[in-house]
Amino acid sequence: LPCARAARDAAWARDRRGYVARLAPTMCRPSGWRSRASTDAMEPVFDGDEWPTMAAKKKALGKARQHYLLKLLTPAERARVRRFVFVDIGARSFSSSTTDFLESYPDARRFDVHAFEMDAKWAKKWREKAAAATKKGSAKSFRMTQAGVTDRDGTATVSTGSEAAMKNIGGRAYTGAGNAGGTEQVPMVDFARWLRETVSEDDFVVVKLDVEGSEYTVLPHLLQTGAISLIDEMMLEAHYDRHSWKVIPQRGAFCTDTQARAVEAEGKACVHRREAVRWIALLRELCVHAHEWR
Repeated sequence: LPCARAARDAAWARDRRGYVARLAPTMCRPSGWRSRASTDAMEPVFDGDEWPTMAAKKKALGKARQHYLLKLLTPAERARVRRFVFVDIGARSFSSSTTDFLESYPDARRFDVHAFEMDAKWAKKWREKAAAATKKGSAKSFRMTQAGVTDRDGTATVSTGSEAAMKNIGGRAYTGAGNAGGTEQVPMVDFARWLRETVSEDDFVVVKLDVEGSEYTVLPHLLQTGAISLIDEMMLEAHYDRHSWKVIPQRGAFCTDTQARAVEAEGKACVHRREAVRWIALLRELCVHAHEWR
């Protein structure tokens, strides 16, 4: 990411116009659930400096459940779907986003669940929980891939066990395994390629993307390759520079104009919340039902 906010905003305006002009004509339909009218009727996106309270955030994001896309499909449209697929990227604990999907999403039992998790420890635990969920018939199938997702295939050296590594947006990745300050080699998957090889236009695909800031690499790649057209609905966790909710009184907003100038003077980017959630607005312009995740 460019350090200067003005440079990022100018690049965003240019790229957004290009994405909409190139992709919207084929991704959006005049009416129905793949239309702008449908995405315009979704829950509003909060683009303020920071949520006033954690309770306000949970209440607002909870409204996404009222707008889950599958609810909009008619029985005839559902019957034409070849396969229902949920992709949980940054799955971490099975009891987190995977369980949330299984318990709250309509007809979750019909879905094939694919999960990506970089941390071997969490991937192992996820598989164990998935085995139990399989016996209960919680979903059609479960599959875990221990890997990160990005814009190319390969491996990456990532920080382990360091909370500070999670705060380097678009920089070092974090797994949580091993000792603080150490590193490990983790497989990386080109997510656009994976989508094209795994799902088709006849599938109904829901993606949860929580990749600690790497969405600034993954989302442009999906748009540039056109693979975004294979995704019907996305839950996106917005990552931006902010103080922890545990820090009082500096809780929340970090990138004020004064703070941003100070950070930029150090040759770094200070990413504001508005920069994070405008991806959700763009996806909706392309008729992808995008929600902010947690």
